[in-house]
Amino acid sequence: MLKLYLTTCPDDFAGEYDDIEEMFKRGLSRLILKKRRGTADDYERWLLSLPMEYRERIWVWGTPDTAEQLDVRGCVAEAGSFMGEVPESWKRKRAL
Repeated sequence: MLKLYLTTCPDDFAGEYDDIEEMFKRGLSRLILKKRRGTADDYERWLLSLPMEYRERIWVWGTPDTAEQLDVRGCVAEAGSFMGEVPESWKRKRAL
């Protein structure tokens, strides 16, 4: 089975939530949420526009702490985020 992964547009646009919800209904496997202003608060406001049932298929651009706070599937991070000691809270608790 083909898996489709999609990264959000860096800027919000009209109809974005409707388009994404329709893609989930059609089988979107994973949405990577990456916005220019990628704070946890910004992501939380953005996520409120989608049904909770999709959060298991959403990954955020950020840290594992952010992903856990937002109750999404996981995170995508730049390698520089992992320099030095890895905080205990970042260690994998759930595998794909």
